Amino acid sequence: MRINFDNMDKVSEASYLSAPSVALYRTIMRILYREKQLYNSRLSTTEIMEKIIEFGQIPNPDMETLKGALTQLTDWGNVTAMQDLKDVHTIEEYKNKACHYSITERAVIMERAVIDLENMFSKGNVLSATLLDRIDKAVRDAEHIANRNNYEVLEWWRNLQEDYQKLEQNFSDYVHIFDSVQGEKLMHSVDFLIQKDRFVEYLREFIRKLQKYSVIIEQNLKRIHTEKKDELLAVVLESELNLPRIGTEVLHSDELKEQIDGQWNALYHWFVSESGRESECNRAMEYTNEIIRKI
Repeated sequence: MRINFDNMDKVSEASYLSAPSVALYRTIMRILYREKQLYNSRLSTTEIMEKIIEFGQIPNPDMETLKGALTQLTDWGNVTAMQDLKDVHTIEEYKNKACHYSITERAVIMERAVIDLENMFSKGNVLSATLLDRIDKAVRDAEHIANRNNYEVLEWWRNLQEDYQKLEQNFSDYVHIFDSVQGEKLMHSVDFLIQKDRFVEYLREFIRKLQKYSVIIEQNLKRIHTEKKDELLAVVLESELNLPRIGTEVLHSDELKEQIDGQWNALYHWFVSESGRESECNRAMEYTNEIIRKI
């Protein structure tokens, strides 16, 4: 697939995450982000200082340092500064006039991503058998998908891909929780020890469901892969190409075909073992058993 390298310049809005005064910058950004969620878009320097003191994360905050940080965040594009120009008659008054600050839309996206990263361990991903059930049904429905219209084909394809990606991502996150330094600390916490048996049963139940569904899904995927894969993916490609699009980058036919083939192969190799290569599904069961042993 062709990669667009036209916009590979430095993302200045990310600079605050690794700057020397990162604690102050991140505190300011979190304040402005949360206030925007409360429809309070513009804050004065005094209001931001009050919030910093209320948070209590910055020792001995002072106004001059805050003003310098706000100026830097404005230069990076994270913050927009607006002066109140009422009753301004001289250049000196203009220079000294207080500003109100608001977070930019690009910075909102950046801060939202940071919050997602912070909550990765606590958001509680679910190893759901419901996803396996839906994937199983979607694979079986592939038998008749060529007879449906473009919108039904795309709905089937996108739901299948979304369920597979959610299954794969949730499992990866779950393994990462237990297979990390933070996970080691978690398993020694009082709360975890109290619920230890429930975790073990939860993981064992997931393995049972995975074993049940994986055999059926693997058989059906193998049959499609050898008999109908090209026909099936051609229908998906045609449906994607026929979809009207406004305001989004339209991929060329070859690029779109490469993307669809890649999505199919990822799903196929997750469930199917062949040519001496073990499926990701089998590895998932091995990892889960290892987690149970660790617990």
